[in-house]
Amino acid sequence: MCGRATPRGNWSVLSDPLVVTTPAADANDNQPPTMPPGFWGGVIDGATEAMVFFGNSVDNVTPQDRIRYYLYLNGQFDGATVDPYPHQFTMYLTLGIENKIEVYAVDEAGNRSAPATMTIDLRTP
Repeated sequence: MCGRATPRGNWSVLSDPLVVTTPAADANDNQPPTMPPGFWGGVIDGATEAMVFFGNSVDNVTPQDRIRYYLYLNGQFDGATVDPYPHQFTMYLTLGIENKIEVYAVDEAGNRSAPATMTIDLRTP
């Protein structure tokens, strides 16, 4: 017999919301981490799959294992990563253009480093 399934059983009332307070970032921390060092990479498989690598940034407040790294491909957010070191990230490039890759280090207060950048040119000669 075909048809829509209907919920069965008794439903309880909703519980009170769970409230969680996380420690605030240091309000006096306005210094960004260092630019991610040793940024390198290239095409690894086929024509468009690339992998990039970079080292640990340093911050005056946030420990290295809590620094986040944000990757952008051609100006669009492509992903984020944290530890473990060494940092590596796989992305898919666009054929026919010069692909710009950027990685930023961001500390717990939200301060963002200058980007480490590279380009991979997939334009046809």
